[in-house]
This record gives sequence, structure tokens and C-alpha cells, in this order.
Amino acid sequence: MTEPIVLYDIPRILRDGETEADMSWSPNVYKTSAALNIKGLPFKRVWVDFKDVAGVLSKLGVPPHKTGNLQYTCPTIYDPATKRAIMDSQEILTYLEEQYPEKPSLFPAHTRALQVAFIDNILPRLLMNVAPTLTLDLYGLVIEESRPYFREARARDFGIPIEQVMSHGDARAKNLSAFQSVLEDVLKWMAANGEGAPYVTGDVPSNADLYFAGVLVFIKRIGGKDHDLIKVISTVGNGRMLKYVEDTERLA
Repeated sequence: MTEPIVLYDIPRILRDGETEADMSWSPNVYKTSAALNIKGLPFKRVWVDFKDVAGVLSKLGVPPHKTGNLQYTCPTIYDPATKRAIMDSQEILTYLEEQYPEKPSLFPAHTRALQVAFIDNILPRLLMNVAPTLTLDLYGLVIEESRPYFREARARDFGIPIEQVMSHGDARAKNLSAFQSVLEDVLKWMAANGEGAPYVTGDVPSNADLYFAGVLVFIKRIGGKDHDLIKVISTVGNGRMLKYVEDTERLA
């Protein structure tokens, strides 16, 4: 029997009524777990707290990142079939596409260039408006022992303390309005696929969906049902965007 691929993931604190399925929150880990499911590749999840990531992953023999503030990050996978460890969601997807070409592809024919254009347009606009409205919510759900590590790492990423990242008043309203505009743009583009097409590239999920949906599922799991960002999602397209989030959440 084939051993499952091992997916290393970072847990969060669960709220009342949540289950282990809600514990995974990272948009990047979402991309990997969804890709594994879409390809029908069995995997098991191993939880690694923020402060332990470097120690655990370095023992796998995976090369550290050459750039960025962190040498080791999740997602990382270990594939027993090839005895290889791969870090970074896009590197993992490239590996899965090459190693398992008989499995469903996340790059439908002739869509690679369009997917790159979509991601380059949408992702920065999403993140620049999500970070100021959700960073402290995420901090509150980080395992307590890892909060100093998280605070220091995010301060390096942003160049300022995490409290100063957050927007308030008019600035927050502008973030929410800009976030809504991004979602409306995506629905317009999806409409070009034809009525009822559920994904960015049509009838099947693609890499572009995983980038986009990963952020929206992150919002849902960190913000909760009453967060301002979720309220925006619920209003866009008369519920179509909320349905997209619910449908794509199931992929992972």
C-alpha cells in the first residue's frame, strides 16, 4: 500500500464549535492541500507550531529559502514515494504536476498565461486590503507559546509593529471598499466563462482558483462569520461570492 504524502501545517486556536478541519488557516497551505485533493493524492497532515517550524523542517533535509525573512515555512511536503521534501506552495505544485502527470492538472490547456495574469492582478490587491483588517485577528488565534515568534516575524515582514498594520475608521472603510471592488472584478471575469461556471477558468478548479480562494478561506477561518470582510463577501453577487468560498473551502 502506498504511503501517503506528509503535509506539514501550522495550527491555530479553535473557537467554540470549531473542529480540527478548521484548524488549518494558511492560504499557502490551502493551495497545497487543495491541489493534493484535486489530484487524488492521499496525504496526512502533521501539525507544527510556528516556533518549531525551522527545527522540524531542517531535519527533513529540505533546502532553506534563499531569500525572505524566514528560512523555513509551511507548507512543506514529504513524498515517501520519491523520498523528497519540497517547501513552498508553488514549488510543491510544480513538483506534483511533474511527478504525477497522469493526475488532473491545475493548468487546463492554454490557460497558464491567463492564470499568471489573473494572479498578478488580483493577489496584491487582495492582500493589501486584507492585511490591515485581519492581522490582529490572526494574532489572537496563534498558539500562545508562538505569539512572540509570530509578532517578531510579522514586524519584520511589515516593517512596523502589527498593531500599526491595522486600519481604523476611514482607512478601514477604504480597505473594505477596495476589497469589494476586487471581488466584483473577479465575478465579472468568471461570468465570461458562461453562466454557472463555478471556477476562474471554467468548470474545473485551477491554480488561479487556489490563489484566490486561499485568501478568502483564510478570511473565513480567521475572521469568523461576523467579520467585516465576510460581510462584504456575503453581499457581492447576491451571494455568489459566498457560495464560491464555501465550495472552494471543501476542496482542501
